[in-house]
Amino acid sequence: MTDLLALVEPVRRLMPDVAETGHHPLSPLLGAGAGPPEELVTELARHLPAGVDDALRGAAGTAAVHSLLAAGADAGELLRASAEVESVAQDAAAAVNRAGADILDIAEQCLRQLVGTVATAPLSPATPAAALEIACTHLVRAQARLDALGTELDVLLAKVQTVEASLPTAPPSPTAPAAPAGADGTAGAVVGGTTDGTDGADAPEGGDPGAPVAGAPTPEAAAAVNAAKSALGTPYVWGGTSPSSGLDCSGLTQWAYGQAGVDLPRTADQQAVGARVSADELAPGDLVVWDGHVAMVTGDGQMIEAGDPVQINPVRTENIGMGFLGFYRPTA
Repeated sequence: MTDLLALVEPVRRLMPDVAETGHHPLSPLLGAGAGPPEELVTELARHLPAGVDDALRGAAGTAAVHSLLAAGADAGELLRASAEVESVAQDAAAAVNRAGADILDIAEQCLRQLVGTVATAPLSPATPAAALEIACTHLVRAQARLDALGTELDVLLAKVQTVEASLPTAPPSPTAPAAPAGADGTAGAVVGGTTDGTDGADAPEGGDPGAPVAGAPTPEAAAAVNAAKSALGTPYVWGGTSPSSGLDCSGLTQWAYGQAGVDLPRTADQQAVGARVSADELAPGDLVVWDGHVAMVTGDGQMIEAGDPVQINPVRTENIGMGFLGFYRPTA
């Protein structure tokens, strides 16, 4: 018997989570009875990066947080930036929710067509093939809608970058942060290794695809690590799938394993494939998977991920509130 829900599931999984901007932490200060300017500046510096981090995920959120953390303490500039980023957050939430509703509608249409097809000829040998064709057609439609969402978010990212360009440059911090920010989010719980990340600017350039990788469980895993390292410094591009045009998180891991002859699914959560391993069993080539981000273990407690740019950071299990799915070995 044809499992209709299983055929619809790939379409449904493309539907993004409901997005909302949430309560702005500065609302009491921006309303009536606001305190003196110095209090407002203090609260802006303390709350604004975290608020943006919660409001915008992915490349737009990363760019906004980096921009605002690097901004000077000029009250007028920070107030203007706060208002503009708040507007971008609202636009992004609306775009994500529209896409989610459209993809849900596509999934419902898919299910209705599947039910009609199976009900018409439930015992026909041709029915499973026809049902699969219907599911694939709707999956392509859903992916196209998701790509359109990416285009909308790219426009919003450009607005965030405009805010970044207009902000004053802050003097260098006298102390380094305790742990570097990861791709698409802030640093979380570090798993083993050291706490010193290596970004694209400090990392060694290139990589020999055939170079040995200590501890790699398979030649394919070693080749994938070397390929990923060859992309160090590549700019982050939402939907990017190659170093020549930019990479996003799952694009990096899919491309790197593709160079090793191993096919991976396109999205981060779908790359939770192969054998699941524990933190103590981590080896080069293993994937660190969240429901909205993925990175690749390179060894010595480090992982490579598509931040902006592609960079190496300590292995962690937290990523700005995303659901951690675990560690996976695609070649097992």
